[in-house]
Amino acid sequence: MTKILLHIFIFTTLISSKDRYQVPSNYLFEFEDSTLIELRDDQKSNLVEIDSQITKGQKKLKVAILKFKTGEVLELRQKNNQWKQINVTYKDRTVKISKSVLKKSD
Repeated sequence: MTKILLHIFIFTTLISSKDRYQVPSNYLFEFEDSTLIELRDDQKSNLVEIDSQITKGQKKLKVAILKFKTGEVLELRQKNNQWKQINVTYKDRTVKISKSVLKKSD
């Protein structure tokens, strides 16, 4: 699996407006073994270790929820190394990324 967290950061940059740059202020990772890891803004240095564990196959990511200071929430769900659901929520509105967009091409 490629660097999963790098992809998350790239995706979070895409949902930002061209006039501002936002990084998540809170991260919540749920793994297939039901382990939960929550990181706040001041704990971002731990992302490197989490990324390494995911990349090496030591942990299998199930859900990642990234919260931004501006109120946006990005929820990413995967199974068997494939994205199954990506939602972007702001206030009471949710945008769901189509499954056809998420499907890997062979």
